[in-house]
Amino acid sequence: MDSFRKSAIGALAKATALKPKRIDELLEVPPNSKMGELSFPCFSIAKDKKISPGNVALNIRERLVIPKEFSSVITMGPYLNFFYNREMFNKSVLTASLKKDYGRGKNKEKVLLDLFQANPFKEFHIGHLRNAVLGESVRRISEFSGAKTYSVSYVGDVGIHISKWLWYYGRFYKGNIPSKNVSRWAGEIYVKAIKKLAENEKKYMIEVNELNKKLAMRDPKVVKLWKNIRDSCFADADRIADELGAKVDRRIPESEIESSGIKKVLELLDKGKLKKDDGAIVIDLEKYGLGVFILLKSDGTALYSTKDVGLINLKSKLFKADKFLYVVGSEQEYYFRQLFKVFGLLGISDEKKNIHISHGLVSLKAGKMSSRLGNVVTYEDLRDAMRARAHTEIKKRNKGISAKKLSNLSTKVSNAAMIFGMLKYSNIKPVVFDMEQTLRFDGDTGPYLQYSLVRATKILKKSGEKPSTRVEFGVLNSDVEKELINLISNFPDIVSQSNSEYQPSVVASYALRLVHMFNRFYELNPVNSEVGAKRKSRLLLVSAFRETLSKSMYLLGIPEVELM
Repeated sequence: MDSFRKSAIGALAKATALKPKRIDELLEVPPNSKMGELSFPCFSIAKDKKISPGNVALNIRERLVIPKEFSSVITMGPYLNFFYNREMFNKSVLTASLKKDYGRGKNKEKVLLDLFQANPFKEFHIGHLRNAVLGESVRRISEFSGAKTYSVSYVGDVGIHISKWLWYYGRFYKGNIPSKNVSRWAGEIYVKAIKKLAENEKKYMIEVNELNKKLAMRDPKVVKLWKNIRDSCFADADRIADELGAKVDRRIPESEIESSGIKKVLELLDKGKLKKDDGAIVIDLEKYGLGVFILLKSDGTALYSTKDVGLINLKSKLFKADKFLYVVGSEQEYYFRQLFKVFGLLGISDEKKNIHISHGLVSLKAGKMSSRLGNVVTYEDLRDAMRARAHTEIKKRNKGISAKKLSNLSTKVSNAAMIFGMLKYSNIKPVVFDMEQTLRFDGDTGPYLQYSLVRATKILKKSGEKPSTRVEFGVLNSDVEKELINLISNFPDIVSQSNSEYQPSVVASYALRLVHMFNRFYELNPVNSEVGAKRKSRLLLVSAFRETLSKSMYLLGIPEVELM
């Protein structure tokens, strides 16, 4: 807890004459509680004084006045190790952890997130799934840290790939638009379009390009078909977002900001801030090591960059943000470096306010997915397969469960598996998704977090009493109890770190450590078989664990369940 750390810093400042900030930088957390809870290394002081670190530690210890928050401070070679006054520390942590705002930050920033890229006319596959759950978790962590958030889904609803889809649909497709799983159906049509084009690309691309021109000119007949399919895809995307618990405040299609982007680029050209190169409008970024950036093609056609200029203008009007976060795959890293540099140079938006949260691709064992080739696992296929397996596992464990409850549980457990399977890895790390491993009810999985929460809830329910903070905190002094309480105390720092690094994996890793320690604690301490002061204290510890795990799961977007 901060107050204990501050107390140690204050005592060390008086004993060493070092500035508190420097001491804070040097303080470490030992690998286990047997070595104390805080450790002060003396190497840098020893180097300055030209004496051994061990002697420095002894000298400091002689001058040190032990604060009341610590039971003892002992030297271990070149370290001074601080041991908490466990009664004070346990009380501080356990009472704080039960409060609704435990771990919440006071960051008052306004953050706009660009996330959930569910493009129409294409399937929503497991690569999109990673983007969706990562973006939502970053949003929740940011909001939990005190920020006000606003999320937009920027989607591509115009371009040659859309025209290829519409061309095939109008020329060859004979069926109807399905009422559900539209994105999966749309992906199948796109694959068929690509294969058909390959049969006679020269001839067919003339037709596609003609249709693309009509779409760009907003030909009424083409627009009617385009809007009909697009809006069906949008409705499907809304359903998927709802299934995953992802919040999207506003959808922004490319078609909405394309013309404003072109207008802005032409204005900047007129002002002399941009130049023409072979008819294209460009800006030279060579001196920044970023090449030449094209903002408008020579034929006046908008590029991604053109639309992003229109997009940032619209975002700025929608929400007066202190930060603009872009949750987009790692293959776009160079592009965003160019784009943000252009924003800053042209006065469009502060370069430092725009941040790319890059994430690695999701692959199958056969390799990288491609919607052009059709070798993808769609979200719907993955969802249905995982729900079916979860359904079987839950039914095995809960005889006589109603069909409605079984369906609800299967959905929540499969969601936990999918979400945690994406978030437990560092953002930038590529993911090879393994359905069987992510659905395990034990191990490092989302269902295991759910199971541990259910276990804690059952312990509390079985006790027949409401946990009280009027307990003997000092009796929680076994090694595993100390480690569990120490972990619970780390929650606010974990949230802060995850928020500053935009890394939900920090919370995911923490949640795993927390449940592993809790289950170890319970195996050694069957709480409800205890009596007296120790039982009441351990019930409070179980309650503190449950609240902290519940908050961690919320930040990851993992739903709670009543049974497993």
